[in-house]
Amino acid sequence: MIKTQIFHRKDIPNAVKMLQEDQLVAFPTETVFGLGGNAFSNKACRAIYEAKGRPQDNPFIIHIASLDRLHEAAMNIPDIAYDLFNEFSPGPLTIILPKALSISPVATANLPTAAVRIPGHPAAQALLQACPFPLAAPSANRSGRPSPTNAGMVMQELQGIIAGILDGDASIHGVESTVISCMDEENIALLRAGAISLEILQDFLSDKGLSIQIQTSSKELASPGTRHPHYQPAYPLRLVHQIDLPWLIHHHGHEKLGILCLFPLQDHDLNPPEGWQIKIFRNIEDFARQLYHALVEFEEQGVQIAYAQFPSRSGLGLALCDRLQRAAAQKSNP
Repeated sequence: MIKTQIFHRKDIPNAVKMLQEDQLVAFPTETVFGLGGNAFSNKACRAIYEAKGRPQDNPFIIHIASLDRLHEAAMNIPDIAYDLFNEFSPGPLTIILPKALSISPVATANLPTAAVRIPGHPAAQALLQACPFPLAAPSANRSGRPSPTNAGMVMQELQGIIAGILDGDASIHGVESTVISCMDEENIALLRAGAISLEILQDFLSDKGLSIQIQTSSKELASPGTRHPHYQPAYPLRLVHQIDLPWLIHHHGHEKLGILCLFPLQDHDLNPPEGWQIKIFRNIEDFARQLYHALVEFEEQGVQIAYAQFPSRSGLGLALCDRLQRAAAQKSNP
């Protein structure tokens, strides 16, 4: 076991030194916290898999500081990829492109492509600008667990396993980046719904006479986070379209129950049994931002089973539905 250090913005040179030594440093992004290692180093990328217990056929996202460093992560880049990055980055958009030769094949699970992102979080930007290499960075949690959206969640998952955590403001989106494949203008596909909605991407591309399709075939393996179990808490999570408190009280009155739902909660005037944990979110953005934290908080409070309300699949709801289905170990069908 190693001592996990907490870094602040003034400590970034020390964090970079650790990364240059092939150690791992978690850092905040506007989606979730990432577990960063040198994307050029086979040793560092293998260490990420080991720290997370992550299946080695699940590639990482390659994080870069700016568009002028895209050549460090990708090559043979189509013009439309530049257009998309210019419009949506820095931000929660990841694009699948032909990988640069310098990127470790370990980081891409031996695929010829790389998932590339320019995060917008100020702390992530400061770290990446100080690094002489891109960072391979999946979410900073044990594989299959809810993704961390603050430094405390990272420490709870990886203390004693990784070298450091760059502290910073909590993630503002709470669900991971949108992943699209963009090998050329004729084949643009959504591989993973995320913080940038399908509708927003469709509007942008339609203005250029282009379109985007939802990819459901095995090609989605090029995208991180689409194959193996993800986001799952220690207790069973069940999904319903409407929270029915009388039914839940009748069937689970003697259990410690957790509820995740949107406002207003039907029959909210009923008094739930003592020990129940109910989180009512004001809107879909609030639901997405707090989802992973709520799942972990329920664990800490001893929840035995949880119910979550299924939102509409429009806008950000498509990403939230995907994460809820994976957390509940249900097949995603966007």
